[in-house]
Amino acid sequence: MSAKMDIPGYYYDPEKKRYFKVENSKTAPAASTWSTDKVKRRKLEDEEAAAALQRMKLNKDRIRRSQVLQEPLVGGFLAREFGSVEVDVRPSAFARELLEKGSMPLADSRWCSTGNVKHLCVTSEDTHSGLGVAFATLDELSLISAYIPRDNNGRVHRQLLANYSVPHSPQFAPYQELVVNQISDVKYHKPSGKVFVLSRQPDAAISFWDFNPVETDGPDGRLPSPRWLLGWSGTGHGVFMNHRLSGPSGTNNYQSNTVHPSPESATSLCIIGSNRGILHWPKERSITWLAPTVSQGRFNSSPKAFGDIFALDFKQGDSNILFSGGRPGKLFIGDTRSSFQEWQCLNHGYAISHIRSLDHHNVLVAGLNNTMVTYDTRMMKDDPPSSLYKPQTVRPVLRFHEYKNSAHINTGLDFNKESGLVAAAHDDGKVALYSVKTGHRLSSPDIAQIQSNRGPIQAIQFQTMPNDVNPTLFVGVHSNLNAYSFGVWGLKDDA
Repeated sequence: MSAKMDIPGYYYDPEKKRYFKVENSKTAPAASTWSTDKVKRRKLEDEEAAAALQRMKLNKDRIRRSQVLQEPLVGGFLAREFGSVEVDVRPSAFARELLEKGSMPLADSRWCSTGNVKHLCVTSEDTHSGLGVAFATLDELSLISAYIPRDNNGRVHRQLLANYSVPHSPQFAPYQELVVNQISDVKYHKPSGKVFVLSRQPDAAISFWDFNPVETDGPDGRLPSPRWLLGWSGTGHGVFMNHRLSGPSGTNNYQSNTVHPSPESATSLCIIGSNRGILHWPKERSITWLAPTVSQGRFNSSPKAFGDIFALDFKQGDSNILFSGGRPGKLFIGDTRSSFQEWQCLNHGYAISHIRSLDHHNVLVAGLNNTMVTYDTRMMKDDPPSSLYKPQTVRPVLRFHEYKNSAHINTGLDFNKESGLVAAAHDDGKVALYSVKTGHRLSSPDIAQIQSNRGPIQAIQFQTMPNDVNPTLFVGVHSNLNAYSFGVWGLKDDA
């Protein structure tokens, strides 16, 4: 017999799991649940509750969110008028309208590559001609360069160079600038006009190169000419400087992993992350160890406290505060003017490959084991201060749950503050856009089409091109430099 069977004249008590004969209210005990009045009242209450539940289900099916509210631009405008503003409206609108705008080949018979572009640096200093310049390496041996011409709609194509007066070069494009074994990073320092080139080849000293691209004399005809002469740096017209700094004797396996150009207000030209700590290049001085320091021929602290440094960034609005991290997964926060022993240390848990300062307090940290999070530095404790060997454990304020990078250090990532977007390469050869406000992965049809069958994409950079307002996203796919910018397919599509 089912416990819920309705038997006339009997009441089923679900708590006691038994039937009771319905008794007249005058003779039934006062606390009994099987009296006539209580059974009738309970039956009415159950019927009303069932009817209310049915109405709620029907109303739920009748109420549907308007499809127009799903659109980033129109939906965001209406949401604001309704009094509700989604924090992802701006980055969502930008990501959705980020369109593919052509590509530039970086390889020919001289430089063949079976992978993706290894390292990339795009500059936008030439406001007169509007040409961009890319420095890159495909094989981590040759530093090559190329002009980036664009049409009025921002589309990139090599044939557009016919619209410029490019000075004769002793080489064919793309141009070879420098040959360095195991190139590990390429960056441009705008205040000094220097290009930094690092090598991870083991050596008895930290070694890196810098050069200033050769500049032209200006326009020599009707067509605009580029500001820089590419391919001339190694012909005697340009000067390459090789900087070397030895550590304590007995060590011959120094490697330079990454370089970060310093802001104009900083006291240094750049910061370098190595396999034994951090170095900096003060203005008007030679390169020195920053952490750990060296005195009397030895380190003042074990380099193992820092390990491999893969990521560097300065705090937004403060060129004295440096973020650094690598392997093992420690995030160092320190004032470059003070001793490294006073720096704060945070335990991220996994090897760190990228660090980006988002604002005055928040910092983005990405690394292995599919981890990309945001930390609020105000959550760190100052008393007692953390040590290099006993880092603090701080809970992230935001997690990017859809970020996928299980075991690759060399993956591309960049952050654009104006749009609030993070462009990150996944270990499956794809690229995704994220909002730094919510951590959500944003829809971008053209970015979703990026796919490399040669492993994770390593070169990603936001750069605002000459005379542009919005940034362009450059992605090194195979041996090509692809461009994606906010806009329309063609000028005829612009309303």
